[in-house]
Amino acid sequence: MRELKIDYRHIAQKMAQSASTDDIIPENLPGIDIAHGLQRMGDNEVLYKKLLVQFYEHYGDSARLISNYLEQGKSEQARQLSHTVKGISGNLAIHEVYRLAMALEMKLRSGDVEKAKPLAEQFETALEQVTEGLHNLYRKAQVDRTDTNVSCEENISCEIVFSKVKHQFDKLGAFLQENNLESERCLEALRKELQGTEASSVIRELKNHIDLFDFDEARKTYEKLKNILEKA
Repeated sequence: MRELKIDYRHIAQKMAQSASTDDIIPENLPGIDIAHGLQRMGDNEVLYKKLLVQFYEHYGDSARLISNYLEQGKSEQARQLSHTVKGISGNLAIHEVYRLAMALEMKLRSGDVEKAKPLAEQFETALEQVTEGLHNLYRKAQVDRTDTNVSCEENISCEIVFSKVKHQFDKLGAFLQENNLESERCLEALRKELQGTEASSVIRELKNHIDLFDFDEARKTYEKLKNILEKA
């Protein structure tokens, strides 16, 4: 599995800095070093808030999943999830979760499942502290989230010339190969060009993978999108 590579400063420089009051992150979130996290994001509160909400949404339940994997004898699945959470929590400055996820991954990598179980319990306690603090941010994001799905029929032909979007599409592929979240910006540009075509559903699928930091699946879906565009 590739290490997550996110050029946060580059993303922050390109994002608009017109944050409203609602975009402001609380001064204190238990278990999270907000000052350090913001520094990693180039002081972009909008980006940092978005990534924290995505962490809560997609990995807030990871401690329970890891415990279930260990009980079921699925130590490799537990290790993989620990590895993923380690990378993301490290990037977001969720220090204790990062430390315990790293320790848990190392124990599981060595095959010492019994010694991994107490670490899993400590990991769960640390993660609970973080998710409790992020709960209100998540609820607010759910209220504000707008449905970006287009309402027009998606069975119409993809009536565009591939060369029109090829440059942006190639950039997207390069960012996905680097596990770089800048790929999300490229994908949004493609979505606007391709809305209402049969490519729309694949673009939504690809966005879901990027939001989950699952770049392995994102690259597979990218190939599906490539086939659609080349046939067009």
